[in-house]
Amino acid sequence: MRFFIFSFCILLMLFSFTQKNFDSSYTVYQPSADSLKIAALTVLENNCNECHSKKKPAYYFTTKTMDYFVADINKEVFIKGKMPKGKKNKLTPEDKETLRLWVEQKMKS
Repeated sequence: MRFFIFSFCILLMLFSFTQKNFDSSYTVYQPSADSLKIAALTVLENNCNECHSKKKPAYYFTTKTMDYFVADINKEVFIKGKMPKGKKNKLTPEDKETLRLWVEQKMKS
């Protein structure tokens, strides 16, 4: 009988923790297109432009050229997972998320 009461109390506690009323009136922060582009460019400059300036200067990323390469960036970074190459230029999870958000925003427009 004790086991039954103990189990019931545990289930009751677990149920009460999962049934919190959350305020659904908040909004998730969405960065503006300009700030997202600047953040993505920073990732590209810090992780890509060093090699691209030497080996593929046509793929050097600037504010003027990066929009043109969005499909290539999506393919090489997210689909194939080939870029950036080397151990030195690994993207952090935050860098990948920044690029992913920018790529998604550009692909929609």
